[in-house]
Amino acid sequence: MDPLDKFFQKKIAGLLADSPGKIAVAVSGGADSMALALLCKKHLDDETEIIAITVDHRLRDESADEARQVAKWMDSHNIKHVILTWEGDKKNSNIQDQAREARYRLMTDYCHENKINNLLVAHHMQDQAETVLLRLARGSGVDGLTAMEELSHKNSITILRPLLSVSKEMLVSYLQNNNQQWVEDPSNDNEKYTRVWIRKLISEYENPDILCQRLIKTAQNMSRSRSYIEEKCNEEFAKAVKFEPEGYALLDNKIFKDLHDEAAFRILSKVIKLVGREYYKPRFEKIENLYKNLKSDNVFKGGTLGGCVISYLKDDEYIILREIKDIAPPLPVIKNKTILWDERFTCKVSDISYNNLTIGCLGQENYLKLRNENKEIAELDLQKQIIYTIPAVYSLEKLIAAPHIEYYKKGDLKDKIKIEFIKT
Repeated sequence: MDPLDKFFQKKIAGLLADSPGKIAVAVSGGADSMALALLCKKHLDDETEIIAITVDHRLRDESADEARQVAKWMDSHNIKHVILTWEGDKKNSNIQDQAREARYRLMTDYCHENKINNLLVAHHMQDQAETVLLRLARGSGVDGLTAMEELSHKNSITILRPLLSVSKEMLVSYLQNNNQQWVEDPSNDNEKYTRVWIRKLISEYENPDILCQRLIKTAQNMSRSRSYIEEKCNEEFAKAVKFEPEGYALLDNKIFKDLHDEAAFRILSKVIKLVGREYYKPRFEKIENLYKNLKSDNVFKGGTLGGCVISYLKDDEYIILREIKDIAPPLPVIKNKTILWDERFTCKVSDISYNNLTIGCLGQENYLKLRNENKEIAELDLQKQIIYTIPAVYSLEKLIAAPHIEYYKKGDLKDKIKIEFIKT
């Protein structure tokens, strides 16, 4: 058996041990992802359905043809394949980061729609080393220098990277030994992209393999340090921050002001990410500015960051809530199926008489209508901006329930519509 086969067989068994079921594999057509797809097909049991996902970013004229070629290769290996397309305008600046974010969004949305919990990606040893050096060049701290992890999460989908300790050369050799072709993306040689320049820098080092190993060792050391720091910061987080069922957070600034700078930065970053549900944490400079404002002797009136509104409440307490302009559009609801809306709320509706159901935010117009019709809602002790952002269930665009303010079109809906805020 090929050494890579032996390695992968053991690795994938460990990663998927507690999470059976069908899996998705990100397959761009490059050597790395093609090797991953073949390895999955060979070493996962027949009961595990494999779906290869190719994202056509439409950044090059030949991308559609390449995606179709990948489909043919996958078909030859009896692997189910789908092509997802990145539609819409693409900004010229920072295009690689935009493409990466779009790719993960499209793939994780597909996973949600098809009840897939695990998405495998083909990042390998050189990718890991490049990421560490790239983040070092950008001035990253401990978190950034931990680079990529074997197991992480995006959009509530588990991302698995089983090849992080495998070299690029080993993956190419595996394809050659199995007579499998792959696609060469010309952008991988375009030095206008920072990652390509970093890759060239590593390759020109007197001993690239040793440099990669040292960079990866740095990532492992930083990962251990981060684990300890996070453990301590989580204890402080529980004291300073309180989440509410409506999807917002309260920050006790009296406690927050006395925290170590590192704990404060991490707490702010975490709460903004959990409430705002952005893919990436806010940039450190923006977190640092918010921290300085909160620590100031003058009362900070508030601002916006990472899809959140930060506002002064009372007694040195701040409220952090979702910016309504960034809230997800309405999403169809299937009866007896749990869905995720706005990356923050799970929703499950049992058998009810209403059809054509959707979940979306309550909004100002619906709230004002309810307030005029219902005295109890008019007397709610909640800020309007919070009420506007809470989830509501609609039938043919007509409001039938807003559980967080105890509104139900019919009384029997209360036990049949469950919506919960995800606090992790």
